[in-house]
Amino acid sequence: MTKYEFLEKLRKDLGYSRKKIAEYLEVSASAIEKYEKGKLDFNYKTKYILGICALAGYNNEIFMIDSKIDEDTLYDYKLTKFSSKIREILYFLNLDYDEYELFLIKILQHNFKTDFILDTDYLLKQVDLKNRIINQNYYEQIDVINYIKNPEEFIKNFKKNIKEEYKKEEKEIISSVKKSIERDKINFLANIRIEILVLYALKVFNPKEFYEKEKFSFFKNSLINFNSFIKDFNNIAPIGIVPLYYWEEDKKYLQTLFPTIKQTIEELEKNGKPVNKETIKEFKIELESGTLFANCNTPTDPKDKQICELLQYAPPAFKDKIIEKLLQYKKDVEEF
Repeated sequence: MTKYEFLEKLRKDLGYSRKKIAEYLEVSASAIEKYEKGKLDFNYKTKYILGICALAGYNNEIFMIDSKIDEDTLYDYKLTKFSSKIREILYFLNLDYDEYELFLIKILQHNFKTDFILDTDYLLKQVDLKNRIINQNYYEQIDVINYIKNPEEFIKNFKKNIKEEYKKEEKEIISSVKKSIERDKINFLANIRIEILVLYALKVFNPKEFYEKEKFSFFKNSLINFNSFIKDFNNIAPIGIVPLYYWEEDKKYLQTLFPTIKQTIEELEKNGKPVNKETIKEFKIELESGTLFANCNTPTDPKDKQICELLQYAPPAFKDKIIEKLLQYKKDVEEF
């Protein structure tokens, strides 16, 4: 199907009329009609595309493709529920996906006073927040889940699907697949820990809505006790995978905080609000009021104190610029 046909299909599969989805995503209904009929150009960063892809659970970069969208393409761009829900949050907070890393870092740093989270360079370069949080592929994770549950059955089914012309290289193909899925397995388990930290930081939302039923058992298992939670942060990973190294002090800090994390997530699962436009808008008001990020460590310098007092009145975009500038100063000092 063409990208225009796919765009219309997404809307219809979600059960929206053009008028209803226009109201929900705060765009023009006439523009949506023109998008679907190919009368108005759009790209993967167009506001409506970001919104409907988040709701439907697809990576918006699917609209970068020039060729027709087929089943293989859908496989490559289908997102996990966690990623699509985070994208919804970003959409209704009016945050571009190019800016989301700073937003997530601010949220995490506001809630966790630990070195491996406070280190911005580490989070950006090593943790790879982009692929761990908003670009997770649904089918790749389902493959990992099926592999963990029954490795022999997974390989058996994979063999069945090898095309006849590749049968001669079957052994090499299977060996390569095993290595690849083992690496994906480590990433998958480590990702869940990062996701829990993000959900705890975003505790106005309901974590139950962030997981497919196939994945939920892994999420629950990681919260059984502190050992189950921490083990995959520092896994000895194969070549090509960067584990989440932390210092012993970080471990002690997280161990102290773990009962609170566990209790908070369990309470949100039962009593939290569903993630939708209204609850996200409530969170946006909290962000814009400055209450979320106004708290600083108690300053001693009078100018630092004045900055902390006045920061709560600054709009989010201005705060982003301040943080960017301060991070650059920090980097310059460290390099010096």
